[in-house]
Amino acid sequence: MNNYMVRDSYDRVIQKYTGQETIKITKGVCGSRHKHTAGFVYSPKLKARKQYWVGLKAFDQVKNGLTMTDYLQTNAWKHKMHIEVRVHDDNNEQEVIQEYLLNGGEGFKYVFFNIDRIGHYTVIVKNIETGGCEGGECTEGTSTTTFTRVGTNYQEEITNCWYKKVILSFDIDQDELDKILGDDEPVDVEDIQSQLDRMSGSDDEETISPELILAGGLGLCGILLFINFLKS
Repeated sequence: MNNYMVRDSYDRVIQKYTGQETIKITKGVCGSRHKHTAGFVYSPKLKARKQYWVGLKAFDQVKNGLTMTDYLQTNAWKHKMHIEVRVHDDNNEQEVIQEYLLNGGEGFKYVFFNIDRIGHYTVIVKNIETGGCEGGECTEGTSTTTFTRVGTNYQEEITNCWYKKVILSFDIDQDELDKILGDDEPVDVEDIQSQLDRMSGSDDEETISPELILAGGLGLCGILLFINFLKS
Protein backbone atom coordinates (compact mmCIF):
# COMPACT_ATOMS: atom_id res chain seq x y z
CA MET A 1 0.00 0.00 0.00
CA ASN A 2 1.46 3.31 -1.08
CA ASN A 3 1.35 6.24 1.29
CA TYR A 4 1.11 9.62 -0.38
CA MET A 5 -0.07 13.15 0.31
CA VAL A 6 -1.92 15.37 -2.17
CA ARG A 7 -0.86 18.98 -1.78
CA ASP A 8 -3.24 21.75 -2.88
CA SER A 9 -1.06 24.16 -4.85
CA TYR A 10 -3.76 26.57 -6.01
CA ASP A 11 -3.85 30.03 -4.46
CA ARG A 12 -7.15 30.83 -2.80
CA VAL A 13 -9.03 34.10 -2.54
CA ILE A 14 -10.10 34.49 1.08
CA GLN A 15 -12.61 37.17 1.99
CA LYS A 16 -12.12 38.58 5.48
CA TYR A 17 -14.35 41.66 5.36
CA THR A 18 -17.53 42.72 3.61
CA GLY A 19 -19.75 45.70 4.41
CA GLN A 20 -21.42 48.75 2.96
CA GLU A 21 -22.02 52.44 3.63
CA THR A 22 -25.04 54.39 2.40
CA ILE A 23 -25.54 58.17 2.48
CA LYS A 24 -28.38 60.48 1.52
CA ILE A 25 -26.77 63.53 -0.04
CA THR A 26 -30.15 65.28 -0.18
CA LYS A 27 -32.70 63.54 2.00
CA GLY A 28 -35.15 61.37 0.07
CA VAL A 29 -33.89 62.60 -3.29
CA CYS A 30 -30.37 61.40 -3.99
CA GLY A 31 -28.16 58.84 -2.29
CA SER A 32 -24.98 56.83 -2.80
CA ARG A 33 -23.84 53.42 -1.66
CA HIS A 34 -20.40 51.83 -1.50
CA LYS A 35 -19.92 48.12 -0.92
CA HIS A 36 -16.50 47.18 0.43
CA THR A 37 -14.75 43.86 0.54
CA ALA A 38 -11.23 42.87 1.56
CA GLY A 39 -9.12 39.79 2.13
CA PHE A 40 -6.09 37.77 1.09
CA VAL A 41 -4.65 35.58 -1.64
CA TYR A 42 -3.57 32.56 0.42
CA SER A 43 -1.19 29.83 -0.69
CA PRO A 44 -1.98 26.40 0.85
CA LYS A 45 1.38 25.19 -0.45
CA LEU A 46 3.30 27.88 1.43
CA LYS A 47 0.80 28.17 4.28
CA ALA A 48 1.18 31.90 3.87
CA ARG A 49 -0.70 34.95 2.61
CA LYS A 50 0.90 36.16 -0.61
CA GLN A 51 -1.22 39.29 -1.15
CA TYR A 52 -4.00 41.32 0.40
CA TRP A 53 -6.77 43.02 -1.55
CA VAL A 54 -9.57 45.60 -1.38
CA GLY A 55 -12.74 45.76 -3.50
CA LEU A 56 -15.28 48.51 -4.22
CA LYS A 57 -18.73 48.35 -5.80
CA ALA A 58 -20.43 51.74 -6.18
CA PHE A 59 -24.09 52.68 -6.65
CA ASP A 60 -26.25 55.77 -7.08
CA GLN A 61 -29.91 56.02 -6.15
CA VAL A 62 -32.17 56.02 -9.20
CA LYS A 63 -35.86 56.44 -9.95
CA ASN A 64 -38.23 53.52 -9.69
CA GLY A 65 -41.37 54.93 -11.27
CA LEU A 66 -42.05 58.22 -9.49
CA THR A 67 -39.85 57.60 -6.44
CA MET A 68 -36.08 57.40 -5.82
CA THR A 69 -35.71 54.01 -4.15
CA ASP A 70 -33.36 51.62 -5.95
CA TYR A 71 -29.57 51.70 -5.77
CA LEU A 72 -28.06 50.71 -9.13
CA GLN A 73 -24.62 51.04 -10.68
CA THR A 74 -25.55 54.34 -12.32
CA ASN A 75 -22.56 56.72 -12.53
CA ALA A 76 -20.44 54.04 -10.86
CA TRP A 77 -17.32 55.27 -12.68
CA LYS A 78 -17.73 58.67 -10.99
CA HIS A 79 -17.21 57.13 -7.54
CA LYS A 80 -13.78 56.99 -5.96
CA MET A 81 -12.32 55.57 -2.74
CA HIS A 82 -8.96 56.32 -1.12
CA ILE A 83 -7.03 53.36 0.31
CA GLU A 84 -4.27 53.92 2.85
CA VAL A 85 -2.10 51.13 4.21
CA ARG A 86 -0.07 51.60 7.39
CA VAL A 87 2.47 49.25 8.94
CA HIS A 88 3.31 49.38 12.66
CA ASP A 89 6.65 47.98 13.85
CA ASP A 90 7.62 46.49 17.22
CA ASN A 91 8.24 49.99 18.61
CA ASN A 92 4.67 50.96 17.65
CA GLU A 93 5.99 53.39 15.08
CA GLN A 94 3.89 53.48 11.94
CA GLU A 95 4.58 54.24 8.30
CA VAL A 96 2.20 54.78 5.41
CA ILE A 97 3.47 52.28 2.84
CA GLN A 98 0.68 52.48 0.26
CA GLU A 99 -1.88 54.97 -0.97
CA TYR A 100 -4.21 54.15 -3.82
CA LEU A 101 -7.30 55.72 -5.42
CA LEU A 102 -9.75 53.00 -6.47
CA ASN A 103 -12.38 54.16 -8.98
CA GLY A 104 -15.80 52.57 -9.30
CA GLY A 105 -17.06 50.89 -12.45
CA GLU A 106 -19.14 47.97 -13.67
CA GLY A 107 -19.28 45.27 -11.02
CA PHE A 108 -16.62 45.21 -8.32
CA LYS A 109 -13.23 46.87 -8.81
CA TYR A 110 -10.32 45.22 -6.98
CA VAL A 111 -6.76 46.19 -6.18
CA PHE A 112 -4.21 43.61 -4.99
CA PHE A 113 -1.07 44.45 -3.01
CA ASN A 114 2.01 42.29 -2.52
CA ILE A 115 3.41 41.71 0.98
CA ASP A 116 7.11 42.48 1.46
CA ARG A 117 7.71 43.39 5.13
CA ILE A 118 6.92 42.31 8.65
CA GLY A 119 4.69 44.29 10.99
CA HIS A 120 1.08 45.02 11.84
CA TYR A 121 -0.88 46.14 8.75
CA THR A 122 -3.90 48.45 8.91
CA VAL A 123 -5.95 49.10 5.75
CA ILE A 124 -8.10 52.25 5.90
CA VAL A 125 -10.66 53.36 3.30
CA LYS A 126 -12.45 56.69 2.96
CA ASN A 127 -14.79 58.24 0.40
CA ILE A 128 -13.39 60.66 -2.17
CA GLU A 129 -16.17 61.01 -4.77
CA THR A 130 -19.77 59.80 -4.68
CA GLY A 131 -20.97 59.72 -8.27
CA GLY A 132 -24.01 61.65 -9.43
CA CYS A 133 -24.86 62.67 -5.88
CA GLU A 134 -21.61 64.70 -5.68
CA GLY A 135 -20.84 63.99 -2.04
CA GLY A 136 -17.22 65.11 -2.24
CA GLU A 137 -14.07 64.13 -0.39
CA CYS A 138 -14.02 62.98 3.23
CA THR A 139 -13.15 66.06 5.33
CA GLU A 140 -13.83 67.25 8.87
CA GLY A 141 -17.02 69.01 9.92
CA THR A 142 -20.46 69.37 8.34
CA SER A 143 -22.04 71.37 5.53
CA THR A 144 -25.53 72.55 4.67
CA THR A 145 -27.48 71.08 1.78
CA THR A 146 -30.76 72.40 0.38
CA PHE A 147 -33.49 70.22 -1.10
CA THR A 148 -37.05 70.80 -2.27
CA ARG A 149 -40.08 68.76 -1.29
CA VAL A 150 -43.68 69.51 -2.29
CA GLY A 151 -42.68 72.97 -3.44
CA THR A 152 -40.93 73.86 -0.16
CA ASN A 153 -37.17 74.34 0.29
CA TYR A 154 -35.49 72.60 3.21
CA GLN A 155 -31.97 72.74 4.60
CA GLU A 156 -30.11 69.91 6.30
CA GLU A 157 -26.68 69.57 7.92
CA ILE A 158 -24.74 66.59 6.58
CA THR A 159 -21.32 65.30 7.52
CA ASN A 160 -18.43 66.14 5.23
CA CYS A 161 -16.99 62.67 5.83
CA TRP A 162 -19.30 59.94 4.63
CA TYR A 163 -17.02 57.15 5.88
CA LYS A 164 -13.45 56.56 7.02
CA LYS A 165 -12.88 53.12 8.49
CA VAL A 166 -10.46 50.22 8.95
CA ILE A 167 -11.51 47.23 6.83
CA LEU A 168 -8.47 45.00 7.30
CA SER A 169 -5.99 44.55 10.14
CA PHE A 170 -3.41 41.76 10.28
CA ASP A 171 0.14 40.79 11.30
CA ILE A 172 2.98 39.47 9.15
CA ASP A 173 5.88 37.84 11.01
CA GLN A 174 9.33 36.91 9.74
CA ASP A 175 8.42 33.25 9.21
CA GLU A 176 5.50 34.07 6.90
CA LEU A 177 7.49 36.74 5.08
CA ASP A 178 10.35 34.29 4.40
CA LYS A 179 7.85 31.88 2.82
CA ILE A 180 6.42 34.64 0.63
CA LEU A 181 9.77 36.02 -0.55
CA GLY A 182 11.18 32.54 -1.11
CA ASP A 183 8.40 31.58 -3.53
CA ASP A 184 8.93 32.20 -7.27
CA GLU A 185 5.58 30.83 -8.45
CA PRO A 186 3.40 33.65 -9.89
CA VAL A 187 -0.24 34.11 -8.97
CA ASP A 188 -2.56 32.40 -11.44
CA VAL A 189 -4.51 35.44 -12.66
CA GLU A 190 -7.18 33.42 -14.51
CA ASP A 191 -7.88 31.29 -11.45
CA ILE A 192 -8.08 34.39 -9.25
CA GLN A 193 -10.54 35.89 -11.75
CA SER A 194 -12.70 32.76 -11.56
CA GLN A 195 -12.75 32.87 -7.77
CA LEU A 196 -13.66 36.56 -7.77
CA ASP A 197 -16.45 35.94 -10.28
CA ARG A 198 -17.97 33.28 -8.05
CA MET A 199 -17.62 35.47 -4.98
CA SER A 200 -19.10 38.62 -6.54
CA GLY A 201 -21.79 36.57 -8.27
CA SER A 202 -23.44 36.00 -4.89
CA ASP A 203 -24.17 39.73 -4.65
CA ASP A 204 -27.82 40.85 -4.69
CA GLU A 205 -27.49 43.37 -7.52
CA GLU A 206 -26.44 42.73 -11.08
CA THR A 207 -22.71 41.98 -11.20
CA ILE A 208 -20.27 42.17 -14.10
CA SER A 209 -16.87 40.49 -13.91
CA PRO A 210 -14.39 42.63 -11.98
CA GLU A 211 -11.53 44.71 -13.18
CA LEU A 212 -8.42 43.23 -11.60
CA ILE A 213 -5.53 45.52 -10.72
CA LEU A 214 -2.26 44.30 -9.26
CA ALA A 215 -0.23 46.93 -7.42
CA GLY A 216 3.17 45.27 -7.22
CA GLY A 217 5.35 45.81 -4.19
CA LEU A 218 4.35 48.48 -1.73
CA GLY A 219 5.62 51.58 -3.49
CA LEU A 220 3.07 54.34 -4.08
CA CYS A 221 0.63 53.23 -6.76
CA GLY A 222 3.01 50.94 -8.64
CA ILE A 223 0.75 49.17 -11.12
CA LEU A 224 2.31 46.07 -12.64
CA LEU A 225 -0.72 44.52 -14.22
CA PHE A 226 -4.03 45.89 -15.46
CA ILE A 227 -6.62 43.50 -16.88
CA ASN A 228 -10.21 44.32 -17.74
CA PHE A 229 -12.55 41.32 -17.65
CA LEU A 230 -15.93 41.69 -19.37
CA LYS A 231 -18.68 39.13 -19.59
CA SER A 232 -19.37 37.99 -23.13
